[in-house]
Amino acid sequence: MKIKLCVIASTLALAFAGTSAFAGGTANTFQLGQDNDARINQTLQGASNFDADIAQFGDTNSARVFQTGAGTDTARSTQFGDSNSSNIRQTGTGHETANVIQGGHDNDSTVFQNSSGHVSATALQFGHDNDSSIRQTGWGTASATAVQFGHDNDSTIRQNTMGGNNNTAFALQVGYDNDSMITQNTSANQAHASALQFGHDNTSRITQTSAYTMNATAFQVGSGNNSVITQH
Repeated sequence: MKIKLCVIASTLALAFAGTSAFAGGTANTFQLGQDNDARINQTLQGASNFDADIAQFGDTNSARVFQTGAGTDTARSTQFGDSNSSNIRQTGTGHETANVIQGGHDNDSTVFQNSSGHVSATALQFGHDNDSSIRQTGWGTASATAVQFGHDNDSTIRQNTMGGNNNTAFALQVGYDNDSMITQNTSANQAHASALQFGHDNTSRITQTSAYTMNATAFQVGSGNNSVITQH
């Protein structure tokens, strides 16, 4: 049995005239199987507080957590199966939370958070060859959830909240070869978007760019359906 484990933790203390800064970091990995690779990199700055956990069960899985900045970051990555890949990158100064759970094989999840607000991201994938990408930036409050069951599904969520609060994005895909994209680039409060697709070869696009309250839901069952919603 060959298990690769690489945990990198680096601490950088910053001192300012007349002030003192306190930072803390916690990193844990657990792997069961062969040829798995887990890497956690934490660079502490100012009053940053980092918490990262990686658990992998199976063979040839890869998980990365990168945390830097002066924020409060929490990252959880759990993978079951073979050849799954998870990448979480948190670089903001706010409160950032990311949770990734994948079961099956050849699934790929990417979470990028660079926010000075409060953001949370959840990616759940079960099956094979599913691809999920969540990107959160800005200084507002936002949450994103991507859930996929089946194979060869693709989910993309982009949130750039410019001071808005309670913005949410939810994507659920069950089947195969479905494609969903949600884009929120807004200063609005209460911008909500949901894409629900069941079947195969369905496509959904939701774009929200207004400063007003917005609600959008795309619901598709079957095959070859296409939905486009734009609010601005």
